[in-house]
Amino acid sequence: MNQVLQVKLKTLPRTPGVYFHKSASGEVIYVGKAAVLKNRVRQYFLYSRWLDA
Repeated sequence: MNQVLQVKLKTLPRTPGVYFHKSASGEVIYVGKAAVLKNRVRQYFLYSRWLDA
């Protein structure tokens, strides 16, 4: 995980929240919600890292 991403993840709250994914063109393609926003967003990056291995 690169350093810029790590810094951004540290700023996310441990409270409920909404997150979204955008396509390369900037269009919102997915909206999700989480009980603990920080944990859920981090899971996406940990999972994608596992796929690259």
